[in-house]
Amino acid sequence: MMQRLPIAAIVAALALSTGCAEYAMNGGLDDDELGPFPGAGDDGIVFVGTDVDFTENVYLVDASEPNQMLNLTPANQLAEWPSAEDAEDTYYPGTLLSASAPFGVPSRDGTAVAFVTVPQVPTDPPAARVSLAIEYLPLRTSPSIAGLERVDFDPTGEYLLLTVVDAESGASSLQLMDTSVADLSEALINDQLGPLGVTGLQYEGQGQADHTVLVTGVEAAGGTASIWEVPIPDGSVTLLTAELEGDVREPSVAPHSRDYLAAELYDHDANRTDIAVYDYGSGSWDVITAGGEQWDYRSPRWERSADAGDRLAFLRYDLSPEEDRTQLCVAVRDPVAGWEIETRDVEEQLLEGRRLSDPRWSPAGGELMLDYSEVDAANGVNVTELVIYDVDGEQARTLSTGGEPALAQWSHDGLQVLLWDRAASTDLDAERSPIRVHDLMTVQTHNVQLVPGDDEGTILDVDYPLFLYRNTLWY
Repeated sequence: MMQRLPIAAIVAALALSTGCAEYAMNGGLDDDELGPFPGAGDDGIVFVGTDVDFTENVYLVDASEPNQMLNLTPANQLAEWPSAEDAEDTYYPGTLLSASAPFGVPSRDGTAVAFVTVPQVPTDPPAARVSLAIEYLPLRTSPSIAGLERVDFDPTGEYLLLTVVDAESGASSLQLMDTSVADLSEALINDQLGPLGVTGLQYEGQGQADHTVLVTGVEAAGGTASIWEVPIPDGSVTLLTAELEGDVREPSVAPHSRDYLAAELYDHDANRTDIAVYDYGSGSWDVITAGGEQWDYRSPRWERSADAGDRLAFLRYDLSPEEDRTQLCVAVRDPVAGWEIETRDVEEQLLEGRRLSDPRWSPAGGELMLDYSEVDAANGVNVTELVIYDVDGEQARTLSTGGEPALAQWSHDGLQVLLWDRAASTDLDAERSPIRVHDLMTVQTHNVQLVPGDDEGTILDVDYPLFLYRNTLWY
């Protein structure tokens, strides 16, 4: 379902909830008259930029042309880190922790983004901060939190889930922060969420019910990775994988019926991975790819468009020494026969000898974007292209990007692809920009020009760009 709300109403509500009254606007204005969102487009791109003073800030740039930028970190809030060795009023710059997803984490509706901020001068014990940007309001940053390693939004966007690791025991825990509280020093509402005494705890996404999430972790030394369902903001956790033998990874719930959960199941003895599906109704697991040692199955992904039903895509890799094939698999559940799997030889339409990885469904449905790579042994590098595969039409096409994207992301409507090319120059007259947008309708790619404001320095480096939507909430 897609729902469009007036941007003035959203910003006024956010201004009240965040204490930023100066950002409330006249509700009678048209969208194109509203500021300070750069440009007139609906979609923006948020990224971390390093300027000539080697200072990192979070910027918002218009995804359409012409491109204008807005700095979301006034007075460089990321730099407020006191030195442990000098006077308390001496500060060193902060940096953004790349392990955070591994980039800024967007909320599910695309209107907010969160980061983990760490000091350039390490603290003892290690600590980090949460930095939060909602729409185009200034970044808010929490006090330091010992052991903070990762931040994620819960599916509703109301809370931030913080993954914290105890320096002595190595055990992980989840903490819960309320995003509506203006002062993030007062936003922590639960510091003992989820299973306790677990190592490697990681948030994995939506649970079956609206206010539940999935987490994975290892319960005991030498144990296997398990899945728990955790109620938000508090309540008893449920272990879902008691009957399985092996490590369970990458779980996700079918977004439409929410009747099924798919995950990778790694067998240590056989050194291979299958796809297992959990039926919430019966409380049982079904290993839908069992029965062959030739293949290794990875990356289960549910289709998320409104009319998709419970359709699951995943990849399988040929383990036989004489072959190096990757095949795309698409599974649907038949009420009588159970899970039926079709294999698609995407490589036959492209170049053989390359490997497919990381399938991502288009929000509009019907298409998958995949990485398509091979090792260039002579130069010691991976050569990666992007493939768009029409699942229903069984047609594949490469996406000519003119560079080597380190990241590719769908737009909210599935009509554009955001490309991040880390090696590209930030010079305004360069042939290609580090951030580019490819339009799938016109088959054209345009540079997102990084034009600094009057008081801003030139951007030297760009990290972790992602779409941030101005006034479209999508689910």
